[in-house]
Order: sequence, then C-alpha cells, then structure tokens
Amino acid sequence: MKDLRHRPFGAVKIEGTFEGIPYSLILLADKCEKDPEMGSLLARWRKKHESWFPAVFRVTVEGTARWLKNQVIETPDRLLFMIRVDGRYMGHVGLFRFHFDQREC
Repeated sequence: MKDLRHRPFGAVKIEGTFEGIPYSLILLADKCEKDPEMGSLLARWRKKHESWFPAVFRVTVEGTARWLKNQVIETPDRLLFMIRVDGRYMGHVGLFRFHFDQREC
C-alpha cells in the first residue's frame, strides 16, 4: 500500500458510473496535503458537518493538512478517496483498519 500512497495525487483512481453518471474515486496520496485547495475543501467540509463527529474543535487548513499527512496518508490501515463528479469534488469515502493481507476492512 505504501507504494500507492507515494504516487502522485490523481495517479490512483477508480472510475465507474452510477445511474449513467461517470465518477472517479481518487486516492489521497503523497503531497496532496500541500495543495491549498484540497486542504481548504476538506476543512470546510469538516467545519460544516462538525456536529456529526464525536470531537468538535477549531478547524484550520493547516490542521487539516497535518491530519491528512499524519493520520491518513502515513497511516498504513487507512485509505481516503475523494469522489469527483463532473469535474468537481462532491465528497469523500474513507476506509479504516484496512488489512490488505487479510482482505478485510
């Protein structure tokens, strides 16, 4: 998995269609935390939906970038994909406690 995470952002993606609408799931990978648009977008989403999370805290772009690097990209049992439809990010899908060797999550 480490090999996939250290490819350029956008290099690892799953493409499909849902009800005739094409979409992409794009793996968040190395250096995407340095992209100001990505950090800002994830921070806005977190702030907007903070009531759904068990912990509420002051959300910042810098903190989001640190979380993305340390708690997602560099953590071996986590995968986070951005969902892209019609050229826009509309959400994300995260997998936690992902075990490649056991093929379970």
